[in-house]
Formats: sequence, C-alpha cells, structure tokens
Amino acid sequence: MTGGSVNATFLYDTDSHRIKETIGMTTAVYIADLYEYQNGAVTKYYEGGAIRRTGYAGDNGVFYTLSDHLHSTSVLVNQNGTVNSRDYYYPYGGNRNGAFSSLTTKRFTGQYHEQGLPGGEGLYYYNARWYDARLARFVSADTVVPNPGNPQALNRYSYVLGNPLRYQDPTGYRECEDVDCLHTGPVMIKPPSKGGGGGSAANNYWRNLTPWIVAELNYDVDRPEVKYMKAYNGLATAFMARKLYGPATCAKAQAYQTFTPLVKSDGP
Repeated sequence: MTGGSVNATFLYDTDSHRIKETIGMTTAVYIADLYEYQNGAVTKYYEGGAIRRTGYAGDNGVFYTLSDHLHSTSVLVNQNGTVNSRDYYYPYGGNRNGAFSSLTTKRFTGQYHEQGLPGGEGLYYYNARWYDARLARFVSADTVVPNPGNPQALNRYSYVLGNPLRYQDPTGYRECEDVDCLHTGPVMIKPPSKGGGGGSAANNYWRNLTPWIVAELNYDVDRPEVKYMKAYNGLATAFMARKLYGPATCAKAQAYQTFTPLVKSDGP
C-alpha cells in the first residue's frame, strides 16, 4: 500500500486478521485485538475496557476506556479513576475536538486508527476493509451485499447504510447494533429465509444455513438450529448415498456433516 510519501505493508493470518504491519519505519505486531507490540512497548487489552501499557516512554500502567453506545473510546481514566483524556467524534468518526489520546489507537467504534496512513485523518482498520472517517466512506468496495433488498446496501463504499449514530461495522462486511455485533465471524450474513414449501427451497435453506451458523453464531452448539441438525448426525452418509429420504432431509444431514468438524472442541 503506497500513498503520498507513506509506504505500508500488512500481514494477515488465515482468518484475514491483521497480525503485523509496517508503516514507514515502524513495525507493529497484533494478536487477536488483545495484544500489541511496537518497538519494545506492549499494550494488552482486557475484558471490561482495561488496558495495561508497559515499555513506553511515559503513561505506563493500567488505564480504563469508557465507551459510548457504539463502543467508541470516549474517556480514558487511570486506575485511580482520574480522567486522563477525552475523545470526541463527528457522526462518521472524524475528530471533533483536539488531538486523540495516544494511550490507545482503538478509537471510533473501538476500531484501530492508523493516523500514519493517507487520508484526511488516517484510516481505520475494519478487518475486511479500511475506512476513511473524514470521507465517511470505505476505501474499497464491499465484497458482499448483505441485504440486496435494501437500496442503501447496494452502495458498496457506504458506511453502515448511512446511519452511523445507530450502527457499527466491526467486520467491514455489514452493519450491526447492540448484541448483534457480538457475533463477529469473518463474514457476518443474516440468516437465509426459509421460504415456503419443501423440495429445493428447503434444500437450499439448509445448505445456506451452514456457513451462517459457522460465521454468525460463532459455533454456538446450543442454538436451536444446530440442535435440529444434530438429530441427523451419523446418518448423513446413509441419507445421501442411499437416498433414503427426500432432498430436504439429505440437505439437513449434509449441513450438519459440514458443520461438525468446525465446532469448538467442547462441541457435540
């Protein structure tokens, strides 16, 4: 990636998560959005908004982030509860008042903000894509159209359907709000519509449901959809090979067969 006088390179893991970057002459390493390493300094992120900084020239120790309803870092306090800094944002994430705090680069909607990259105020890393808060647009087109029935979703560069006061987009694929944003698989896709009748309609429903469960439900084996498919476990091969049942039932079995090896170790 090259822009102006800035050269940047990025390294991603197999799940498309950024694990290493070099911007100019500065290299940083990231692990699961919980650990950062840069020039001998380390920042660790904990549940509840806690941050531990070590190895920096100043402001080492424990701090806490206080966020708004979009999970933007609004206030940073030290472990005694004293306010260290406040950050303010325009609706689309632009800086509204003074310089951002340097205690963390997780800012608008909790995403990493790289001020060293080209753009009005640098770029935000939204996993699948980079976002320019000054422009209020992603810098690359969305690779999916999550809801073709919504005309706003057809603008593949727009941010959260043009409604940044309500939604956020932690994956770079689609808008979400509240608990819906807790399911942050590589591709967040709304569950397919069942439609009516059986045959090919039901067949396609269960085939399409498999990747949605894997990505959206984070392998949650207690969801009703997964329990329903579990009833066909062990019979999938017989169903499909001997055609003992209709196409809808075979599709259910095939969906669970695909899902099984992807669940976490304490799954079924």
